[in-house]
Amino acid sequence: MKNSFVYYLTIFIPLIILYNLLQSDSIDATWFVISIFAYAFIYRMITDYYRLLSRNAIEKKDFWKLLIPGARFKYFKSLYSF
Repeated sequence: MKNSFVYYLTIFIPLIILYNLLQSDSIDATWFVISIFAYAFIYRMITDYYRLLSRNAIEKKDFWKLLIPGARFKYFKSLYSF
């Protein structure tokens, strides 16, 4: 349960920070969109990889599988279950 809580914090805190930066006019809309894409395609891939490793649902050599669009749906239950 503790591991799940940490995982959810690591995936939601960057979104909250990005939203607050956009609302405070610290970044413009272009950088916000670039940051969202980086979050979705780089950050989430890495966090999901480490989550799957900790749950023994994937091996270290299978990192490339997460690069395939839609491949994370195969591991949906492993990623989001408590």
